[in-house]
Amino acid sequence: SQEYSRYVYVILLNVTYYYYYFFLVLQLFCSSPKPALRYAAVRTLNKVGVSLLIIDLYQYLIEKH
Repeated sequence: SQEYSRYVYVILLNVTYYYYYFFLVLQLFCSSPKPALRYAAVRTLNKVGVSLLIIDLYQYLIEKH
């Protein structure tokens, strides 16, 4: 059980690390002078935001039932 929790912790650290750089690059694209990059960044953020919202709602519903 302790080994399992260690693996989960390592996986969460890796996911957090990659999300950090993912959003960092999207922020750079949002501040780009090129409209195409800004547009692509906003569309990507909208898709990711909707996906994260659905995941949060799903976890909330599972906790309630």
